[in-house]
Amino acid sequence: MYLWMRMQTREGIMRAFAREIVELNIKHYLNLLKTETDQKKRQTTTQLLAEEEEKLAASGVGNQER
Repeated sequence: MYLWMRMQTREGIMRAFAREIVELNIKHYLNLLKTETDQKKRQTTTQLLAEEEEKLAASGVGNQER
């Protein structure tokens, strides 16, 4: 039982870290889009942003701070 509880906690921590990384990536890409003028870089950044937003939506957890 103790090992199972430790694994559940570890998995929860890993999910929280993964969600935090996704949220930080989204903020980073949004900031890049505020100043980037090169169209190719904007396209790439927009695609990366969409991918991160999909990850966040798939996690089933909303982003409260964005």
